[in-house]
Amino acid sequence: MKNHNLKSIILLALLALVTLLVLFLPVEGNIYIYILRGIVFVIIVWLLLFLKAGRKEDEEIRQGKAAVPVESAGYKTQQIRIDMQEQYDELLDSILDITRSINPEYKVAVYMVDPASKGFTLQKGATNFFSDFIPGDNKIVGSIMKQKKAIVLQQKDVREGWKPLFREQTWRGSECLLGVPIVYKESPVGCILMQIDHFSKILDHDRDILSSLGGIFTLGMMKIEEIEKLLTDSYYNARIANLFEIIDISSDENKVFDMVKGLCRTFFSYDKLTISMLDSSPTQAKIKLVDGLKDDIDTGEVFSIQSTLHGRPIREGRLIRSSYWEQSYSDAGRFKEGDNRSYNFMSILAVPLKVNGNVKGAIAIERLHSHPFTDTDQHLLELLGTTVGSILTWIYEYRRMHSSAIHDGLTGLLNHRAFMERFEEEISRALRFQQKLVLVVLDLDKFKRINDTYGHIYGDYMLKIIADIIKNSVRNIDVVARYGGEEFVVILVNTNKENSLPIAERITENIAEYQFDLDGVKTRMTISAGMAEFPMDADQVKSLIEKADIAMYKQKERGGNGVSVFPV
Repeated sequence: MKNHNLKSIILLALLALVTLLVLFLPVEGNIYIYILRGIVFVIIVWLLLFLKAGRKEDEEIRQGKAAVPVESAGYKTQQIRIDMQEQYDELLDSILDITRSINPEYKVAVYMVDPASKGFTLQKGATNFFSDFIPGDNKIVGSIMKQKKAIVLQQKDVREGWKPLFREQTWRGSECLLGVPIVYKESPVGCILMQIDHFSKILDHDRDILSSLGGIFTLGMMKIEEIEKLLTDSYYNARIANLFEIIDISSDENKVFDMVKGLCRTFFSYDKLTISMLDSSPTQAKIKLVDGLKDDIDTGEVFSIQSTLHGRPIREGRLIRSSYWEQSYSDAGRFKEGDNRSYNFMSILAVPLKVNGNVKGAIAIERLHSHPFTDTDQHLLELLGTTVGSILTWIYEYRRMHSSAIHDGLTGLLNHRAFMERFEEEISRALRFQQKLVLVVLDLDKFKRINDTYGHIYGDYMLKIIADIIKNSVRNIDVVARYGGEEFVVILVNTNKENSLPIAERITENIAEYQFDLDGVKTRMTISAGMAEFPMDADQVKSLIEKADIAMYKQKERGGNGVSVFPV
């Protein structure tokens, strides 16, 4: 801006000098002087236009609205493309990480359609195992692309299409392949492949998770596309798009809401910003963030979405906008009946938040006076609402997938793999803080007779109940997991065997006293438990489990239905 002012001063000085010279030159009978005066006149007009444009540019710079120079825009576009590739690589890494958490033995690869090569190109995965390129006529990939969910294929059944998927390998015939299509805009555009050396290692739960992985990848590509759509020359669009770059897949929703608050403070004039999301009840919403006046309602409070102004965008799933809401809408109050008499908000602009296509909340801005929100305000808030909905969809879907990968599908407890990882963490923590912990291994007594007599549905019902009994018998800081079939484990942190024994005995008693009743079939169940203490009995995960197992089997020999403590 300073350079522009300096140029303006120099040009004005030269213009004044030339003008004075021309005006005082004799003109009578001299055609060249007339031409020169005409040229000076044109220059004066041009300079005035130049100076006016310069002042406009200065004003835009002061207001933060100046256009991006062509060279800068080109650089920015190039940087955006780099960022997009980084986003895509992060998406691929997330898919691989989730797959490893399901089963480290799975070898995984992601392929995408390559129209130029008329086939499928490897994006990322076990590159030393899978082929870099699969021809488009491969029957295995073709059958996967026609599915809606994951399918399992055994090597001995699909030998014709099997070899092109992999680098040179030796096959026994028992190997299996799980495949799920990647669908984008209702069309298959690729697939995720997971290979394992024996079909017996594939769990039904794994197939469900893999099916969801296709959806995760689709959401990720939608996220990347949203970034490209939003990155325009407009300053506010770039700021909104920046949300995608700052928020990652494992972010907490509160971080998203704080970013929204910052954007709203920049772009809107309001007296109250409210972000609300549906609570556990479909008729109630919980306030997630408030900026501005908080006397009427604050973060953490719950309100009914029925017959309330702030519930309207959630229950109707559409934008509301008014400069005098009591005339525009028939709601009994803003958050509760009659609160409009105490807090005289007049103007409102609110948009619904859609997560996975379903309305789950709303962003609302309000003013105490009737100054209306503009079309620009509406466009911006709608754009912000759409963006936040996409980000929340991405975060919630990842959270659901991560939870599915580490929890047992039947009982909801940690699964074996997740438990072992958590056990290592607890051992490390106990060492660091010089604390003790107790491991309790529990195994149901003669559980096979339940499945044999009443069937697996009854057995599953019983396992769910028992899991709840164990979980409700310990503290929130303790760790409970389903170790295998009818076996459970509990880590009691920062305690010893003496203090833990009553807890273990309470678990066995609660199970023995419970009356199981399903479809009129009543029965009872008992459980045997073994305890070992860290570091007294063992200072390693494997050996501590072995010691607790010894105690548990000793209790089995004693007739079950009780607790034995190592050494026995």
